[in-house]
Amino acid sequence: MKLLIANNQLEYRAGSELHTVDLCRGFRRAGHTVTVFTLKPGMMADTLREEGFPVSSLPDLRSLSAEDFDLIYLHHATCEVILGMIFAGRIPIVRGYLGIVPPLEKPLSGDFLSGKAYGSELVEQTYADYRNDVPSVISRNIYDDHQIPIDAAIGEPPRGRPDFTVVSNHLVPELSDLLEATAEEGLCRFTHFGRPHNSVPITAELLAPFDAVITIGRTVPLTAALGRPVYICDENGADGWLTAENFSECQRNSFSGRALGAKDWGLVREQLLDTSLWPSLDDLAWLRERVGRDHSLSRRVEQLESFFARVIEESPPPYHLPGVTRRCCSSSRRERTPSMRCEASGTGSSITSPRRERGRRPMRTSSAPGSNDSRLETSTWNRGCRT
Repeated sequence: MKLLIANNQLEYRAGSELHTVDLCRGFRRAGHTVTVFTLKPGMMADTLREEGFPVSSLPDLRSLSAEDFDLIYLHHATCEVILGMIFAGRIPIVRGYLGIVPPLEKPLSGDFLSGKAYGSELVEQTYADYRNDVPSVISRNIYDDHQIPIDAAIGEPPRGRPDFTVVSNHLVPELSDLLEATAEEGLCRFTHFGRPHNSVPITAELLAPFDAVITIGRTVPLTAALGRPVYICDENGADGWLTAENFSECQRNSFSGRALGAKDWGLVREQLLDTSLWPSLDDLAWLRERVGRDHSLSRRVEQLESFFARVIEESPPPYHLPGVTRRCCSSSRRERTPSMRCEASGTGSSITSPRRERGRRPMRTSSAPGSNDSRLETSTWNRGCRT
């Protein structure tokens, strides 16, 4: 497939930016052609360019609009509006909803989408009523399984004082004060990775030397895949040590700390320092197998390949508006872009495109192994697809 992947910003090492970079790498490994769009290029856009990905921004919209993509996968309302105005009606658009708090994650009352991907059940529950006439899928946060050593050993609790790392761009003062105080007492050591002073690529190699990781979000499955204990705690509160018992509930909440959201910092201190309360070796082995199945990048690409194929197959044919003609640079066929209108009311604005008759849209074949339509029937991920 020829894909356009879009994210509002590619400025810093943060959640949606890192998720976008991982997806670009994963789809290219699977044999697909990937172009990237962002409104705010920066450090992560430079990383993608250095790896050979074309990265476009607002000044490039004219040339980008002439491209003939098989599908557009995007995050954020801004990208949906801009790319929807250009491509809706001739190229299927799937929006990925990664969270529920940032304003840019909010749905639009528009008619641009051909499919939706939710980061977790919490996100799905929050936004399921928007555009419920298109297919959707649970597409969880990911870690790059190419980073994980095949012989990575399960991490046993330390015999002496534990050596923690905290991975967070939003380190809360209560957690920072707790760790600094216990470190001064000689009860632990800790290192913080994240903004504003120590933003570095979070890799398996970086995390491996530590006894345990304190974090939320995308670093949780990476740590579990390494066989290391992970304590879920950050700005939303603490869910405690990730175990087989609480895994499903934490996963439903995107490992965000919202499952319990505890802010009893005395309890947090006890759970961190008393190694008898840490996850068992059996827990760690179970977690490593489970996140490999549910969160690895290679499995996520397989899931989205199947879902994208379904969306392309079920999308209406390109909409043709007489009098507006475009010739795509990668195809000799003539394309017509739908006219768009914005209807303002007292309760907000609604951006709509002309409705089209249902039909079949052919998909460009891919050389990637196993990326054909048969996956729609055989993939275990199919259980996550719903209409």
